Amino acid sequence: MIITSNVLLWVVVFIQMGFLYYLAKMVAEFLNRIRLTNRGVTLNSLRVGSKAPQFREKDQYGNTIKLSEHNGTTLLVFAQESCGTCKRIIPELGLIRKLKDNIRILVISKQPLNSTLQIPENVHYIHSAVVFENYLISKVPTVMLVDNDSTLISINDILTIDDLKKVINGEFLMAT
Repeated sequence: MIITSNVLLWVVVFIQMGFLYYLAKMVAEFLNRIRLTNRGVTLNSLRVGSKAPQFREKDQYGNTIKLSEHNGTTLLVFAQESCGTCKRIIPELGLIRKLKDNIRILVISKQPLNSTLQIPENVHYIHSAVVFENYLISKVPTVMLVDNDSTLISINDILTIDDLKKVINGEFLMAT
């Protein structure tokens, strides 16, 4: 009887240690995402001119997409299927390819591709919560332009396809 109670006690202790580890990890992730400024507490975000986090993910066709494997500009569109603005902008991304011929367009979402989203031809859809987290995305749609050395050219929150055209033409850059 004593041996059984000791074993159960140790099992409970290990479960509690696992829970405390998980909780400490969550708190550390939260603290890494915030910073103190003169205006108070703000969420960390990537900055124009900094290096974009590298990734290697599969698109909707099963092709492996690496950020560093493109000799031109890459447009990253962070979207969610539940976002009405995203649903309006994504089908029109084919127009952006006509504006700039050497641009690669990647739509990145935390959700798997659903049949309600219309992804234009030559636009890659990547389902990856990890990329979302690595790019510190707090709202959608957010678009980022990345040059061929993986440097962030611009970071913008957009509302219309016209805003996106301005981003592509360099008229709408986020102040950093």
